[in-house]
Amino acid sequence: MPLTHTTKAIILKAVHYGDTSLIVTALTELFGIQTYIIKGVRQGTKTKAAKANFFQPAALLEMVVYHNPLKQLNFVKEYKWAYLYQQIYSSVIKNAIALYTVELLQKCVKQPDENPELFYFVEDVLLAIDTAKGNVTANLPLYIALQLPNLFGIQLIDNYNNTNNLLDLKDGCFTNVLPLHSYAVVEPHCGLISQYLKAIHPNDLESITLNGSHRKLLLGYIEIFYQLHITDFGKIKSLAILSEILA
Repeated sequence: MPLTHTTKAIILKAVHYGDTSLIVTALTELFGIQTYIIKGVRQGTKTKAAKANFFQPAALLEMVVYHNPLKQLNFVKEYKWAYLYQQIYSSVIKNAIALYTVELLQKCVKQPDENPELFYFVEDVLLAIDTAKGNVTANLPLYIALQLPNLFGIQLIDNYNNTNNLLDLKDGCFTNVLPLHSYAVVEPHCGLISQYLKAIHPNDLESITLNGSHRKLLLGYIEIFYQLHITDFGKIKSLAILSEILA
């Protein structure tokens, strides 16, 4: 029997399995991306039905899990809230930002490698989404999407200045020469992207003012960056809804 481990986990996806169970994909603190069977949470009683709410996308849980690194599917023995959100599941805007974050993770993280730094970053941004106000809330999707690649070694290099004022999405840096390919961003959007890259903490976003059309355009550029650098990345399904909500 594999040993049990206590780990925090961020739920990414849950699908029905059999009549009463779920198969859940989670980003865990100890083991990276993992897939688990959660037994008996879809049975007819109110108590059992309420347990399924633990496994909504972006939920932050503490779980006791069986872990066998040779298996693709393990079991969860116990689970409880590690943090109970106050706003993410009740605010349309904050829920959309959380789902956007979860989708980015699903598209970027393909292997079950341990990556506690990634876990702590995502945990911090989800807590920031839940508590953010005003301008910080609106700016969080761009901050998250631009900071996340740092944890995969494919970050955009912030060498922006008055000379290097063109962004080459393919090379991942600012330049003073218009590239031959079409994956380039020009002003004023280069300067705006540089502001987000300079942000160290979500609180730094308060001073960035952006209208809906610019925000939508920047999110589109960042999607292209991911498509160029992450194999089989595809389209971000949650982006259309997010762009409309933040307009």
